Amino acid sequence: MSYQRTEISESDIQNQMDICAQLRAHFTAGGRQPLAMVDTYGCQQNEADSEKLRGYLRAMGFDFTQDEFAADVVVMNTCAVREHAETRVFGNVGALTHTKARNPNQIIAVCGCMAQQEHVAEKLKKSYRIVDLVFGPHELWRFPELLRTVCTEHRRVFAIAPADGSVAEGIPQQRDGSVKAWLSIMYGCNNFCTYCIVPYVRGRERSRHPDEIEREARELVAAGAERRLLRPRPRRGRGFCRPHPAHQRHPGRLHHPFHEQPPEGRDGKALSRHGRVRKVRAPDASARAERQ
Repeated sequence: MSYQRTEISESDIQNQMDICAQLRAHFTAGGRQPLAMVDTYGCQQNEADSEKLRGYLRAMGFDFTQDEFAADVVVMNTCAVREHAETRVFGNVGALTHTKARNPNQIIAVCGCMAQQEHVAEKLKKSYRIVDLVFGPHELWRFPELLRTVCTEHRRVFAIAPADGSVAEGIPQQRDGSVKAWLSIMYGCNNFCTYCIVPYVRGRERSRHPDEIEREARELVAAGAERRLLRPRPRRGRGFCRPHPAHQRHPGRLHHPFHEQPPEGRDGKALSRHGRVRKVRAPDASARAERQ
C-alpha cells in the first residue's frame, strides 16, 4: 500500500506551545493552581504518550494529582487491545459522572487507541455526555489546540479522522524523574496481523530520525535516566531493531524489548549486532543482573 510520510514541522509544534502559554493564563487566572490527572491504560507506548500529555499540561501550568475529584482536567489514555481494557475504561468514564456533578467546569478527555475507533467515539458521544474531548494517537501533538477549542468555544470536540500517522519532534515530556525512561524510536506497524489492531489505530510504520533518537537519549542521560527502554513496534523493514553503534558511547544501559518482535524481525544481523553493542541488553538479562 502507498504511504506518504508526514512530519510535523517545528513551527507547528511551536504554535502548540504558544497555545499552552494562552491556556496557562486561562487556567491560572486568579492565582490558583490547576490540577490535572492522566490515567494510562495498556502498553509502554501509551506510557510514553502520557509523558507527552503531561509535558503539555505542565506547560499549561498544571500540577498533577491522582484524585479525580480534585482534578480540573482528567485525561484517560486508553488501550484497545483487549475487551477487558475497554470495559474498564467505560466503567471508569461513567464513574466520572460524580466528579463532573461536583465540578461542572471539569474537563474530561479520552484519548489513545480505543478513542481512535469510530464505534467507541460514537458511544462516547451518545452515552457519555460528560466527555468533552476525544482524540486518537494521530492528534496527540495537537492536544493544546483541541483543549483550547473546548475551553473557548464551550463545545465537545472529537478528533479521530483516519490517518497513516505522522512524526512530531519537540513535544515536551514530563517524566517521573526515576532512573528509567521510555525512548520511542518508531511508531505504527505495517504487518496487519489478523489479531492486532495497532496498524488501524496507530497508523503505518514510521521511524524517527537517528539523530533525534540520539539527542533524546543524551538528554535522558543528563537528566539521570540510566536505563533507557527503547519503545519500537520493532520491525525488520526499517532496520531500527538493530542497535545503533552510537549507543555504545552513552553511559548507562539501553534496554531493548527484543522478545516482543515477531520472528521475521529476529534475523541474524540483528542478533549479531545485539551481541556486539554491549550497551544494549534484553530486559530478561537486565533483571538477572539486578538480582545479583
